[in-house]
Amino acid sequence: MTYTIKCNDGRTQEASTYFELITTLREMFGREFELGEDEQDGFPDEDGRRPMRRLVWACEADSVGDDGSNAVASVRWYS
Repeated sequence: MTYTIKCNDGRTQEASTYFELITTLREMFGREFELGEDEQDGFPDEDGRRPMRRLVWACEADSVGDDGSNAVASVRWYS
């Protein structure tokens, strides 16, 4: 499986394992990042497929009660 991290600032990173994903998120956002628990259907990609998606926040406090407007990135993958 390939995880694609799409940041709000335009950066994109890929990870091939969940461990690599978490390591990459720590490198990008520090140890305090929060990876959402809710899996959502993502928007269609360029090829028309709909990836699954989870949101990423810089810290847990930013995620509490947030509708996604404070998220700094999303993680996408195909199931």
